Amino acid sequence: MRRCGLRMGELRNLKLDCVESDFNGHWFLKVPLGKLNNERIIPLDLKTVQIVERIKRHHSFRPDPNSDKIYMISNPSGRRRSAGYFNPLFNDLVRDLAIPGKIHPHRLRHSFATSLLLGE
Repeated sequence: MRRCGLRMGELRNLKLDCVESDFNGHWFLKVPLGKLNNERIIPLDLKTVQIVERIKRHHSFRPDPNSDKIYMISNPSGRRRSAGYFNPLFNDLVRDLAIPGKIHPHRLRHSFATSLLLGE
């Protein structure tokens, strides 16, 4: 979420083939219809592409039994993970960070936008 500026719902809806490259070798993330009912294309850096590739290598994927979609992050039966699945994980990850103020998933969108503006 931090490296792409994704909303929680967009992360849950990512399909296994969401990362693509163009003719110039630039990588991008194709975000499915989200909160505003529009599709977005987000540029990705090499480290983010490597994270996605690692997820693909180390997990077995099954199609969702209700739709035949293959989600990037799914439960063992192939169904997409619930929002309730991510919240405890997120809270565990940020619990001991020395960052002032409450850290919530939407704050990662602001961090992503700031890094884009700074050219990072």
